[in-house]
Amino acid sequence: MIEMPNLLGLQFKFAESSLGGYGLKLGDTTYKPDFARNTVLDMLVGGQSTKAGTKIPVGTVVSLVLGQGVAETQIPVPDLFGMRLSDARVVLEANGVVMGAVVMDPDVRDTATAFIYRQTPATVGTDGIPALIHSGQAIDVYIGTQVPVRQDTSHH
Repeated sequence: MIEMPNLLGLQFKFAESSLGGYGLKLGDTTYKPDFARNTVLDMLVGGQSTKAGTKIPVGTVVSLVLGQGVAETQIPVPDLFGMRLSDARVVLEANGVVMGAVVMDPDVRDTATAFIYRQTPATVGTDGIPALIHSGQAIDVYIGTQVPVRQDTSHH
């Protein structure tokens, strides 16, 4: 038995040679949206995420989850205004966008009951044109306890 090496954050080529050095076999490599292209995001043994230091037999097949990098395709920035964090994560995942920093107001005790009142990048640029984002990029959100009310910025 050996300890699972910590490959998280390593470039694929380095992780691959490390596995061989530990007497482990490289299994499938899968990709998920993340700006860190070809960087190890997760290590799987038998389909289960496995932490570094876990005892595994020599010769075990280890599959790696890698970042696919920022995609060429751009999508409109998802509008997360007024959502709860859990709902926003679902929307972001469906669009291949990563949840960035979660900035909490001082009165937030439970993130599950908080609401998003601001995000970076915003859905619309200062020029009023819908903003675009690449898959794999992150959106930072600001959360508070009050249900936010969208300010009407249109001019009548």
